[in-house]
Amino acid sequence: HWLLVALGVVVLGFGLNGLRRDVPGRPVSGKLAFPVGVVGGVVGGLFGTEGPVYVTYLARRIPGKFELRATIATLFILSGAARIVGYTVEGLFLQHHLVAWAVALYPCMLFGMFVGNRLHRSLSVRQVRTGVQVRLIMSGISTLWHSLLA
Repeated sequence: HWLLVALGVVVLGFGLNGLRRDVPGRPVSGKLAFPVGVVGGVVGGLFGTEGPVYVTYLARRIPGKFELRATIATLFILSGAARIVGYTVEGLFLQHHLVAWAVALYPCMLFGMFVGNRLHRSLSVRQVRTGVQVRLIMSGISTLWHSLLA
């Protein structure tokens, strides 16, 4: 319970810190990739989401919005594929309602991809970075909310 509260505080702090900056600042070193990967893996193992850790690091590491989006998307695709393989091997996808949900939500995913692509092309680098920070803030608040209500 308290680990989840700590995660919410850290994610919220990263988002607020990134939002208060006028410019992204100096890019972080690539030498931090391994430690950030380890922390992201541990957070992913504990809470089922490594996204905030990786997004915070990548937003400070990659200057271009297209490169940042492509890197984050690739990271989540590979992470999701690894989870799918693991869940399949463990037999967790044998529940019939999961297939029904996947089929039902597929059009929503396609619509979200369409809208996201349109928005991304029309936004400046600064707007994309601000959006990333706002999303981190929302994730931190949501995590805190749910952990404190549990």
